[in-house]
Amino acid sequence: MQHKKLSLEETMKVHEAFRPLLLSKLLRQTLDEITVHKKERDDAQKERLKLALDILRAKNVDLPAYPDKTYESLVAQMKKQMAKISKKKDKKDKKSKSDK
Repeated sequence: MQHKKLSLEETMKVHEAFRPLLLSKLLRQTLDEITVHKKERDDAQKERLKLALDILRAKNVDLPAYPDKTYESLVAQMKKQMAKISKKKDKKDKKSKSDK
């Protein structure tokens, strides 16, 4: 039996008592996907990073598994990875323009 992966929007619609549990699970799944695809610097990876950041920044939801120190570290790492992806994409765009 396969379970459908909830989106952030769907998770935020459930009763507030269940949000920390569901958001923690969604974040764990997303971080696992980021790890599996860590060498890929494409739009899909950028979307995974964006989703993880959105989950961490969800308002009015405490994520007990991610205390402040862990939270700050995760956010910093994800921002750094997104910057690398953007930088690589910019280089590709410049190269493709110069090839024309």
